[in-house]
Amino acid sequence: MDKLTRFSISLPASLLEDFDGSLEARGYRTRSDAMRQLIRRFITESFWEEGDKSIFGTVTLTYDHHSHDSAKEITALQHEFGDLIVCTTHIHADYQHCFESVVFRGKASRVREFIKEISGLKDVQSSDPAVSFIP
Repeated sequence: MDKLTRFSISLPASLLEDFDGSLEARGYRTRSDAMRQLIRRFITESFWEEGDKSIFGTVTLTYDHHSHDSAKEITALQHEFGDLIVCTTHIHADYQHCFESVVFRGKASRVREFIKEISGLKDVQSSDPAVSFIP
């Protein structure tokens, strides 16, 4: 584990009061816990925007299984981006709709390309990524 470093920040009292009010509601025990999480998110966003950094995460899809050739198109894209995909989980939400979770790892620019392609498919109703950086 890395050595902990202390630092201080200055901000308006009202902002700190709002922050403290949010901590308990979100389950954080301390300001430090919350700040660590916020800093990780900030770094992840930077990696996502830069494109050359390695990230990992998931993209969850919902789609109409019986409309068009959605399952076939999704599978084809997963093969095309096989260098990113670690694994997938396919769930039948109901008779007509499927939910799929795709776990990925790779350069942010390539992941964005995959998400753009899969989001553009006719029957994909949602394609929501959740990403983190690889330290």
